[in-house]
Amino acid sequence: MAKQIVIMSGGFHPFHAGHMALYKSAIEAFPEADVYVAATNDTKNRPFPFAIKEKLAKLAGVDTSKFVQVKSPFQPREITSQYDPERDQLIFVRSEKDRDESPRPGGFKKDGQPAYLQPYNNHLQPFNKHAYMVYLPTVKFSGGLTSATQIRDSWPDMDYKQKVELIHSLYPITQSNPKLAKNAVGLLDIALVSEPNTDEIKQPKKAAINKIMDKQLAESLIRRIAEAKNRVQQAAIAISMKKAGKKPKKVNESFDYLEEK
Repeated sequence: MAKQIVIMSGGFHPFHAGHMALYKSAIEAFPEADVYVAATNDTKNRPFPFAIKEKLAKLAGVDTSKFVQVKSPFQPREITSQYDPERDQLIFVRSEKDRDESPRPGGFKKDGQPAYLQPYNNHLQPFNKHAYMVYLPTVKFSGGLTSATQIRDSWPDMDYKQKVELIHSLYPITQSNPKLAKNAVGLLDIALVSEPNTDEIKQPKKAAINKIMDKQLAESLIRRIAEAKNRVQQAAIAISMKKAGKKPKKVNESFDYLEEK
């Protein structure tokens, strides 16, 4: 019998109550399916690494076994590899507000055949032939918010009390646990306020970070800042060599412009 795999893919910067509402809607819409959330560790353009996304999703109520790190949200091979492509069916779930966002279902290939991603219908084929997209209602949260962008834009200007109030609405489990609420504030602060600055890099104390993050996540953040600091130092050396008339070696792809052509 065919198994349905339902995947809620997204950025989740951060994962919030609206995402949790969509996840619950997906479970209700497909009660016999395996329902997952697919998230990346990509922080090139947005601030939240997978480890923080996972912690916030857990606070919201997602089973961590269903919150999966993938390389590509809409090519989630880390999930689909567990299933039979010639039998099982793949369904992506998005919020109605994202209907115009890429990838959009429908259309045709150059040879005239239907594109791989199609609108959800009642005649599903296995995922070696097609995947499907379904849009579920957008749920407002925290007094009328609808997106993570609104959280990111407002968070840096909030005082601590306002942050705690927002955390309570984003993750209701924190309402009865002040320590948990404080930890959640710390996680968002790390991503949205304490991003490494290559002009003035300051090494955070490991003990302080460990109060709000587990050892693995703390080490990841410290390593990230150290690597950024190292790149700046390498760049400074390369510039000095160039001024001295020496040909600098390639130090990092970010500083290719320093090389002699």
